[in-house]
Amino acid sequence: ARLSVRVAPGQRGEDLFRILEEVLLTDPPGGVKVGVKLLSSGGSWLYTPKGPAFEAADRAYEKAWGKKLVQIGVGGSIPFVAMFGERFGDLPLILNGVMDPKTGAHGPNESMDLGVFEKAILANVYLYEELASLGG
Repeated sequence: ARLSVRVAPGQRGEDLFRILEEVLLTDPPGGVKVGVKLLSSGGSWLYTPKGPAFEAADRAYEKAWGKKLVQIGVGGSIPFVAMFGERFGDLPLILNGVMDPKTGAHGPNESMDLGVFEKAILANVYLYEELASLGG
């Protein structure tokens, strides 16, 4: 069997593997032989969304959606984001995933309402305008 797990922001895949390995190998039922092998592991990213770029994002999303932005901690286990975070240090990395209540992200019936998609596109246009206005 193959097991895939997402790590939480700030968690290391290798550490999680060791915990799972111990649980799976300790006293398997009915004398079943269990073996585990780590095939791959990606890092996680933990950040605080503060500063001018994130404030620009807040304004852009509020303009597109007509409501104040709600920031939630998602995307921290996307491996390339962790690599970018390590490589570019203080550079603000803005992830703007958009989901509606029926999205079912990463599931077999993943979808997005077209009205939500349209607002997401508009939010990105406003974001580019806001970032451009920061100068530098």
